[in-house]
Amino acid sequence: MAGGLVEFEEGTIGIALNLESNNVGVALMGDGRGQRELVIGDRKTDKTTVATHTILNQQGQNVICVYVGNGQKVSPMAQVVTTLQERGAMQYTIVVAETGDSPATIQYLIPYTRAHLDEYFMYVNDTI
Repeated sequence: MAGGLVEFEEGTIGIALNLESNNVGVALMGDGRGQRELVIGDRKTDKTTVATHTILNQQGQNVICVYVGNGQKVSPMAQVVTTLQERGAMQYTIVVAETGDSPATIQYLIPYTRAHLDEYFMYVNDTI
């Protein structure tokens, strides 16, 4: 069940989800508009679904979304891209992806690539 908005330290606002079946939580943290949003949780807790729905809900909001898939299999990442294409979300979404078959050094750089994109759009005054 999805909980309400939760106030985290230093004024960070997020949504806390508790998946009752496994007593495992997924946390979605950002500044309320999704900036620098991080979805964390254990395996098989529908993090990809949460991220995909969050991106789809940004349509018409003048927001740039960045989806990062790091170390995943090709099939789930392709499914996310297909869903985003079918719903018209690729017009405002950047996908940064690297499969689990890639060298560890490349996978290591993916979060830094995301951070660089965030900073670029921050400096050109776009909402990301």
